[in-house]
Amino acid sequence: MNWEQLLSLKRFGDTNKRLRKEQDETRLGFEVDYDRVIFSSEFRSLQDKTQVIPLSQTDFVHTRLTHSLEVSVVGRSIGRKVGQELLDKHPHLQTVHGYQANDFGAIVAAAALAHDIGNPPFGHSGEKAIGEFFKTGEGAQFKSQLKSRDELSRLNLGTFKESKSLDRVFYIESFDELGSSVKNIFAQTKHNNKLGVVIASNGHREISSKGDNYIILQKGRRYEGIPNTKEFSTTEFDQYGILTAQQPVEPYIESIDSKKLSDVIKSNTLGDRLELQWRIAAPISCILLVFLAIPLSFTNPRAGRSLNIIFAVLIFIIYNNLLAIMNTLITLKKVSVTIGFWPIHLIFLLAAIYFTYKRSVNQPLFNLKSILNTK
Repeated sequence: MNWEQLLSLKRFGDTNKRLRKEQDETRLGFEVDYDRVIFSSEFRSLQDKTQVIPLSQTDFVHTRLTHSLEVSVVGRSIGRKVGQELLDKHPHLQTVHGYQANDFGAIVAAAALAHDIGNPPFGHSGEKAIGEFFKTGEGAQFKSQLKSRDELSRLNLGTFKESKSLDRVFYIESFDELGSSVKNIFAQTKHNNKLGVVIASNGHREISSKGDNYIILQKGRRYEGIPNTKEFSTTEFDQYGILTAQQPVEPYIESIDSKKLSDVIKSNTLGDRLELQWRIAAPISCILLVFLAIPLSFTNPRAGRSLNIIFAVLIFIIYNNLLAIMNTLITLKKVSVTIGFWPIHLIFLLAAIYFTYKRSVNQPLFNLKSILNTK
């Protein structure tokens, strides 16, 4: 671990090194980083993003700004403790370079303060939405520019680089900022157990429909075999593709909601038992909502239908929200999975029976006049 480099005070635009011993103890460079984050508009914008915590027991709204400040305070204490341990292990950092334990705390505090900057609204759901945009949505076209994980993007200009599979060697003189266009390429490849050398002046990157990364060379030559033998050959080409990184095949992981009903019934895990309850709840809720709709469908021609429609929509919303809340409570193990959604079904079953009875004796479900006249 190169601690001198990790603890460097050098900033963007600096031409000379900044030495820790020459720092003003009243305002260290590490503390300047912390202050810059505090005064940045990006950090202040976190006050408009709530940290989504389900079923909060108070009306206090925890924002990302508050959360970041709290994490920073904790991080500072942890950083100082770790810094002291590191200085004991590497005393030259303190005796030679002048680093102190509080420096580590300042670094961690600044990092913790900025850790949520850039987070989208709606918490992790927003992150998933952005991820899906770049994975399967319109943003997929930018994936090749933003995701530089193939072997070509890790090449150092003007040096030879061997692939992980040890069957290819690359040399690239230059490429553009996005790494899509390359110039003066040399590649040694192995094809059909024969070594070959490919040379081209220009090329570009492409990603196949399967996600494999290729470098497409243009107007070059390929030399294959051993020179001065009958197997040696020279081929000129207009285009030649070289695989630089193959998209790994991700193993299929079966989700709970895609499992067969028989497998879910046999399983005794919390997730599968909850899934079984949810699958049972769907048809039961449909039946109960139909029973509730029957008494609500009878209307007084003089009174109109608006009130019944509003009441029916409210029942539907309340029913679905109660199921979702109960699902969260079971997941958090605050309610037994054996109890499940049955109390909610029972409440709405009793409501359906009550409404049906009221209609059978020609009584209104609710007397609006008595409600309005109640003081």
